Amino acid sequence: MTYVARLLGREYVITVDYIGERIGLEINGRPIEFKHTQGRNRHRCLMLLDSNSYDVEVSRQNGRFLVTAHGREFEVFAEDQRLDTIRKVAGLGYATDQQSDVRAPMPGLVVRVLKQTGERVSKGEGLVIMEAMKMENELKSPRDGEVGEVLVTTRQSVEKGECLVRLK
Repeated sequence: MTYVARLLGREYVITVDYIGERIGLEINGRPIEFKHTQGRNRHRCLMLLDSNSYDVEVSRQNGRFLVTAHGREFEVFAEDQRLDTIRKVAGLGYATDQQSDVRAPMPGLVVRVLKQTGERVSKGEGLVIMEAMKMENELKSPRDGEVGEVLVTTRQSVEKGECLVRLK
């Protein structure tokens, strides 16, 4: 299985192969030697990379990956390569907690605006309903926050990638 991960502004292609009881791991095409133990909701890896040893712990919380290495915690966005390709072709951004713009995934028509400036929203809550290719799509908040600005009105035509709502 191949995944694409983003960490500190860089992209990594990670390939994981399950070979019986053994797991093969490559990062950007380079084989990585590692030992792996698994606990409840946590994975611990001892990795050897360029003669350096790394003790890494990976946990998944609320749909996010948190990686702890050398006493520092990093948030990692990761998805399988197929979804990454679809996201790139559709011109969509990446769902991170810092994302503050909700953009049109394709050209279409705004059918209804569900939230107004100043309203509190939760992650996954609907913001705008858009019609594209005879189908209605509810565009949802990528994170908890407050609606900072609504940039569209009902019956407005929008282009792919156009910002519809800004969160603050």
